[in-house]
Amino acid sequence: MANRLEFLDVSGWNPNAQNRAFWDQAKQLGVAGAIVKITEGTWYRNPYGWNQVTAAKLAGMKVAAYHFAKFVGNSYQAVNEANYAIATANSMGLPHGSIIVLDYEERAGIRAYNTQACIAFCKTIKANGFVPAFYSYSGMASLWDYEAIRQATGAKFWVAAYPRLGPAYAPDYGSFPSISAYIDGWQYTDNWRGWGVDGSVDLTGVFTTTEKVTSGGHLDDCHFEEGKLVVGGWFASDKANGKGNHYIILTDDQGHEFARQSVALSPRPDVAKAFPDIPGAGQSGFAAKFDYTAAMAGKKLRVYFRYTDDPAGNGNATDYVSLADMTQSAAYLDSMSVSFGKKLNVAGWY
Repeated sequence: MANRLEFLDVSGWNPNAQNRAFWDQAKQLGVAGAIVKITEGTWYRNPYGWNQVTAAKLAGMKVAAYHFAKFVGNSYQAVNEANYAIATANSMGLPHGSIIVLDYEERAGIRAYNTQACIAFCKTIKANGFVPAFYSYSGMASLWDYEAIRQATGAKFWVAAYPRLGPAYAPDYGSFPSISAYIDGWQYTDNWRGWGVDGSVDLTGVFTTTEKVTSGGHLDDCHFEEGKLVVGGWFASDKANGKGNHYIILTDDQGHEFARQSVALSPRPDVAKAFPDIPGAGQSGFAAKFDYTAAMAGKKLRVYFRYTDDPAGNGNATDYVSLADMTQSAAYLDSMSVSFGKKLNVAGWY
């Protein structure tokens, strides 16, 4: 147990964690890491997630994400949930190399099927450039096999076990849940120092030791303008060297392409300031307008920001992928006035 720094995990139940002051105060009390809930199933995104991630970063925390699983032994659904979490992690500013935790709390199913589904989830996370981790309660060990998950995926292990109720100010190692020789983090309380937030101790440095961030991106904007779909954001990476062609590509959530455009990068001094270790961060802006076709309507679009050595946009490429959800209706009232004929005139779009 070489590293005993602490970390907190937050969700939509902790709106105060959107404020940097929350994390600054926690840092003064020995906290060095943050794990933010980003998704649940394939239908929920934490509405505070982006702000919580950003605030924790600004306070100097090592930031990870967690996904609350609902797949209960279904490997196909597990992959879908993993892809949903990956797209959301990208959109919330978590760079490749960040940890995405599988939060498995379903007290149901058969151990072998549950384990295989967890492996499918973690393999998908790993294949997309993130670090998988597995979380559950120590009392649920009969419903999954962490050793098998670890062997198949290398997933880190974060376990929950609360020795007592009420506020806790430090872990009681006399009550340590010794269910595995490979525990990286122990969530020892759901009321850290009376803050009403989960508190954990980092046993291996996985959740609190920061490394240089050398790749990152974010889909900042997705809106309609004169019948066009406008997308914009940024992407920079140490893997972009020698890839002088820049593209934005739109596909459906299965990877079938709708359109692509070659783009010129624009200045992003804000990115360079926030991520000084990412090469090219100061000239990393991506933006384009696309015809919005009937084939795109009602779809969840994948938006690729791409660096490539191929003028056609293929070849040896480095991508940042985010999700634009076109499945929901939107509208805006542009204007409203009364004419001399006492008629009410309204205009807008839907």
